[in-house]
Amino acid sequence: MSSTTESGVPDDVIVAAVASGCTVGLHLVLSFLLDVESSLFVRLAPLAVYFLYTFVHHGGREFALDTPRNWSLLAVGVSLVVVAAYLL
Repeated sequence: MSSTTESGVPDDVIVAAVASGCTVGLHLVLSFLLDVESSLFVRLAPLAVYFLYTFVHHGGREFALDTPRNWSLLAVGVSLVVVAAYLL
């Protein structure tokens, strides 16, 4: 089961919200700021972090780095890497 943060929000919701926000932001940056064509899979890359979180986090093993903050930062990092790849 998902644990909750101090604010009472489940961890799954935090990671999902950040990943979906990054997905929308990535699409907007690629479409309007950089004006490049990108595939659907590239635009949905931050959501892959959430799916990975779901499978790893609910696998039963607890890791020291398995926190919503770290998974959220990973989603942001994936978004930044995709933008950087298109800037090159």
